[in-house]
Amino acid sequence: NANSFTRTGYTFSGWNTKADGSGTAYADNASLTLTEDTTLYAQWVLATDYTILLPDGDNIDVDPETKIGSAQIGIQAGSVVPEEKQLQMSVNAGRHYDDAAQCYRLCNNTGGQLLFYVLAYKGNEVNPGASGDTVVLETADSDTVFAGFQNRVSVTVGTARTAGRYTDTLTFCFALV
Repeated sequence: NANSFTRTGYTFSGWNTKADGSGTAYADNASLTLTEDTTLYAQWVLATDYTILLPDGDNIDVDPETKIGSAQIGIQAGSVVPEEKQLQMSVNAGRHYDDAAQCYRLCNNTGGQLLFYVLAYKGNEVNPGASGDTVVLETADSDTVFAGFQNRVSVTVGTARTAGRYTDTLTFCFALV
């Protein structure tokens, strides 16, 4: 029969002959023939559970006069990632998505025209470059994720189709690495 045990905050990953998982592993509901008394230990993996904090409407609103917009972006306190993993936040220029990551678009203009822009994170300029390029903004360990963080992201836009970097969307992605 399939395992019916539960453990809050964890997912069941199978059985093992050693408590620390270093013995022989068996899948849940596997058939096996034992020739001696054998103790099987349930193996548990910390369930990943993190909440991403984004501005309302997933948009950075750019003031039409100053051509500057900003918002807070980060991870809610109490979020959990496995200790051996890190949560990486990156930004991608253009409409490109990473299917393995949770991605959110923050549009930096109106009308869909391509714009020159300067992006800053925590007060430092970052440059994802041309459409399709990506830059890592932050890589947080499990303790930092659990504590939570919010940092300012800002964008300054120029005139449509001027010389420089072009995009109409900046995509923020969160992925375990």
